[in-house]
Formats: sequence, C-alpha cells, structure tokens
Amino acid sequence: VVYGPLAQWFVAADRVLYDQLAGGMPNKSLDNAYIASIETNRTKPGEVLDKYRQVIQVLQDSGVRRIILSNPPEIPASDELPAWAASLTSRSQVFVPTQHRFANVATRSGFVTIRSDNDDVLRQSALWQLESGVMSPSLPLAIDFASSEPNAGSLISGADDVIFFSSYVELPRIDVGSLLMAEAMASLKGATVFVDTDQPFVDAAAMLPSGQLVTVSEITASLLADVENNRTISSPATTKALEYLIPAMLAIVAVLFLPDRNRRDISVVTITVIAILLLVEAGLLFGFHLRFDLGRPILIFVGVAILSAWLVVDVKKVSGDALKK
Repeated sequence: VVYGPLAQWFVAADRVLYDQLAGGMPNKSLDNAYIASIETNRTKPGEVLDKYRQVIQVLQDSGVRRIILSNPPEIPASDELPAWAASLTSRSQVFVPTQHRFANVATRSGFVTIRSDNDDVLRQSALWQLESGVMSPSLPLAIDFASSEPNAGSLISGADDVIFFSSYVELPRIDVGSLLMAEAMASLKGATVFVDTDQPFVDAAAMLPSGQLVTVSEITASLLADVENNRTISSPATTKALEYLIPAMLAIVAVLFLPDRNRRDISVVTITVIAILLLVEAGLLFGFHLRFDLGRPILIFVGVAILSAWLVVDVKKVSGDALKK
C-alpha cells in the first residue's frame, strides 16, 4: 500500500512535512551579491543583447568579482554570436549555462536544469550531469569550483548527488538604467552580479518549499549561497535506506502494541511517537542539514492508531450488557 497503489498519498505526506520544516529554516544569502535585470518590454532581440554588452562592460569596469548569466536570451543557431561575446573570457569571471551558445566562447560554464515535482514545487537540484561521456557540474557548483577557496567538499563524489532547497533570501537588485549611465560603480568592486531579463514574480521559473516564487537567477543564487555557506541540505544513501525501513518497523510496533490498549493509552502513545518523529526530522534538518522524510511513518502510525481506537472494546459497555443478561 505504501509503495504501491497509495504511494502518492504517502509521498505527499513526506513533502508537506519537509516543506513546513525547510520553509522555516534560518538561511543566509550570498555575500556582496546583486541581481541586475534588463527590461525587455518593446525591445528587439538585438537590442536586448546589446544591453547585455553594455551591462557586462560596466560591471567589468567596476571590478566585479563574478558575472553570472544564469538565463541569457536564446540565440538561434542560424545567427552569429555577437562580437562582444569575446569579452566573456577576459577580465572578470563570467559564467554561463552549458546549454547556451555562449558556452562555446566562455571558459566557465555549468548546466542549469529546473525540474519541479508533480505538485509544481522545486525541492531538489542535481549537482552533476553526464554529457557526452563527461561529468559536468551544475552552474552553482562550477562557480564555487572557480573560487579561490571552494566549499563544495563532499559534493564532488558522483553523479547521483543532489541538494535540496529550503528558502531564498532576497538579493538586492541593481537599477539597470542607473548602471548604464555610469562608466563604473566603485560600490560593486569584488561583488557577484547576476545578469538576466527575468522580472521578480512575473518571470518566476519555480516555487520553493517556502512558497516563494523565484527566477532562474534567484534559484542559482540560492544554491550557490548554500554551497558557499556550507549549509547544503542532502540525503545520503543511508537515510534513504532507513526511510524504507522505519515505516515497516513502526507498522509492526503499532500492530503489536496498540490493539491491546484503551483509547486513552492509544492517544498518548500516538502523540508521543509523532512528537519523537517530528523532533528527529527537525533535528536532522536544522542541526545536520539532512533530509530525512518521516511523514510516511507518521501517517502509517496514525492510521493504525485510528483503526485500533475504532476497534477497541468498550469494557464498561460489555460488562453492562453482561449484567443485564
């Protein structure tokens, strides 16, 4: 029942519980980071690319540390790359998605893949992807690897590694109009700047467990912040094995010990077990940044408890009926 016909109900229980806990986790944003979004209303594709050129040039003149083009405008294969694309390899570090044609010019790239769950919530992101027989890192991972002190650590272990989302701490936004009127902005020296054409909320690419609607740049910034702040939420193979084992164990315990108790004892035991499971999941998530889904065993235990309470025999009623006879 748990992994067959009613699997979606139990998966939903895990997701709801994770969203409630992860959405309220304290979070940190990137240090000295900004987002610059270019307006595209009534603007031709060629003009948008030219604005990219202008923005990148001003940012490079300002001495920014990193420029991240997480969602650049598509360039048809039949069109030539703009001449300014050569600047992606010089001066400040510029990062682009491997799926984009800019990756043919830029020396730093990583893949960007957004795959929400079937309830339209984005809960996880792959760290590695196999491309033409070569393992390629995700864009946030590639950005961290290029830094002088990478913090990825154990995240370089293999293709199955994923990290989970919690919430997004909003980054300050740069007014592109003011930026283009300046030759350089000293306040941006050493900063990380995301350049895109996505407006907040309007061009959101996904929704996080916290309920926030985020763009591609905000998704990338959230993942990069987790990597650089050493607070990535992961789910090792050992926890996955326990997630399959614990529901079965709790079901056996519930079937063996609940039916012989009265309704009050069943309620006390059920509340105690649920409280313990919630504390365990919250402790692992907040203390060790481990995702350990316990919504499934909680739902199973509550189900058995309700069934046991419904089937329990009212001793007083039976005794009264016996005396009447």
